[in-house]
Amino acid sequence: MVNYLKFYLVACAFMALVIFISSMMNDWLYAVRMVQSGRHEPLYILLGLVLGFTMRARVDDDSISALVCSIGMAVLGLMVGGLDITNPATVVTGFVLTVMFFSAMLGTVLFLLRALRKRIRNDETATASSAE
Repeated sequence: MVNYLKFYLVACAFMALVIFISSMMNDWLYAVRMVQSGRHEPLYILLGLVLGFTMRARVDDDSISALVCSIGMAVLGLMVGGLDITNPATVVTGFVLTVMFFSAMLGTVLFLLRALRKRIRNDETATASSAE
């Protein structure tokens, strides 16, 4: 429960940062265009590699949560990419989908880091027990 609260606080802080940058530039569609640019494919490849490494046991809750977040991130990226941001009616929808995209991206990274930490601890425990 505490970990999810930390995640939501980090996600809110990150979105506040994006909103602050958008307001400083006086461009509220900055974040939407950032997602629509499509320059995040290397991130998907990197996440796939790390997920493949961490999901060897297939029982780690953090790896499964990271997988769910990365699938959500890919789907939300596709949904934001198809929006027409010149239409004023879709601007709010685009901003909400962008907030969800960034939240899924942060969730993926945080859960992957937790899964990697668990994996390293398990490997250290296994090598220490085999050395005895």
